[in-house]
Amino acid sequence: MTEMQEKPLLLKVTDAGKLCGFSRSVSYVMANSEWKPFAIRLSERVIRIPYDSLMAWVEQKKATSGDAA
Repeated sequence: MTEMQEKPLLLKVTDAGKLCGFSRSVSYVMANSEWKPFAIRLSERVIRIPYDSLMAWVEQKKATSGDAA
């Protein structure tokens, strides 16, 4: 497999949520709140989450949760 096939540029909201361990409903809540600054709305009903932005968000959350502990 090529790297592009392994790591899609854009993820469906549910796929982004699965990577984070979220349910379908929580994934859509995240897309309309936490992920909204980097979510891409392709149409009224279609939202995609950039893979790299999601990974950066996860890293940021990991860093800030380490500060709170």
